[in-house]
Amino acid sequence: MNKKTEVKEVKREEVAQKWEEYYEWIQSIYPLRTFEIEGENGEILIFHHGFSPKVPSEQTTLHYSLIDKEYSEYLEELMKLRLQGEDLPENNKKAYKAKGFISINRNEKYFSFAINKGYEGNNYDRIIYENYRNILEMLGIEDKEQYDVKIFGNPKAENANQILLSFSKSKDPIRLDRLNAIIAYAIELNIPISEIANAINKNEFNVKYSTNNGIPHFKKYDFERFKSFGIKGLRASCMHNHFIRNRNFSFMKFLDDVDKDDATLEFRRIYEAIKEEHQRMKNEGTEIPDNLEKFGELEYIILDWEYCGLLFKNVIPEIKEIIKKQAISVFDKFDPERMEEWSYHMDRNSTQTLKMLRDAGLMDKNAYIELYQKALNRGYNLKKFDYVARKFIDDEERRAALEEINQKPYLPPEISQKTQELAGNLLEKAFIDLEDPDSGER
Repeated sequence: MNKKTEVKEVKREEVAQKWEEYYEWIQSIYPLRTFEIEGENGEILIFHHGFSPKVPSEQTTLHYSLIDKEYSEYLEELMKLRLQGEDLPENNKKAYKAKGFISINRNEKYFSFAINKGYEGNNYDRIIYENYRNILEMLGIEDKEQYDVKIFGNPKAENANQILLSFSKSKDPIRLDRLNAIIAYAIELNIPISEIANAINKNEFNVKYSTNNGIPHFKKYDFERFKSFGIKGLRASCMHNHFIRNRNFSFMKFLDDVDKDDATLEFRRIYEAIKEEHQRMKNEGTEIPDNLEKFGELEYIILDWEYCGLLFKNVIPEIKEIIKKQAISVFDKFDPERMEEWSYHMDRNSTQTLKMLRDAGLMDKNAYIELYQKALNRGYNLKKFDYVARKFIDDEERRAALEEINQKPYLPPEISQKTQELAGNLLEKAFIDLEDPDSGER
């Protein structure tokens, strides 16, 4: 081996050793050298650690660059050559650009990112925002719930508009924490709350959630964060698919200042969908839910749809009155043989009726007195009725009702099937009166 060749070999070994030490150092800081998330239309977004021997950084901060597949392959090839003490030949070097980057500060607990110029229209910002907790989880960060999200630089508002537009066109369900991230991003970029609400309405509030005994359940933190944004103008009708699919109106908790016409429209859509389904079951001879078969469509909503009072609270007064009359009219028909003593607990239908009246703001003095009269048909005295009913009425209204009851004797009213039929007829007439001659909807 000549002298020139010997010097070259020694240099190569030293270079390889330096690069090996560097990559070992990187590995001690970074839990992953690269990771991937799924973008739109199946696109895979690749993130590669952003360290360079020329750019030192605190070990408390992780930097990842958003790169494409070719860039990733180039970096892998480059690493192999470096560990051999070599570099890419000059004619093979390519000028790759990162599409963006993320930075995670583990001391100050924030996740920040930016999309580089030229890539703003690809919705990478929305995708990163939607996945920031998944990314933190992939990187082994256990307290991800405590992290704030920040935007590097001074992004243009059009980016947030693109995110909202993409969200409003999406038919895929989204988790509530991801929706919160999109909203927070839009607010930070000064997008008006009205535009955010409009995007959510267009998306029809297509939010995924877990269930507990069939009841939608959200993490308290995520729900409170959503409410903290103060979003106005969300419509009950944008949640129609959730209502129908789950027979549950708990999503009404997300709405403030509900538009009564819209809530009435949604109630009408639900009622007519049930009526159509009821007729289909009759025609096909399939099993009909017990309360639907016994009492009809309106009572079926009252008894079998969770949190229905949250919707009824916001319909127009004429419909509220019909709902109230219907609920009271059949109260004496539940558990007629007194199989469940009220001294301990009520039958489910009675409980659901009282809960609906309370949540809908319909449990007043007069309702209490009428329900008490119905309870007399089931053989319950005032003491037993009051024991269970007091949990569902304002104390002032209750005292006024008891005072009136004690002033004059009340006897059980006659049980009449016509009362139910009357409520159904009133509801049908109310729907006809609500018809808009131009659109057929209110």
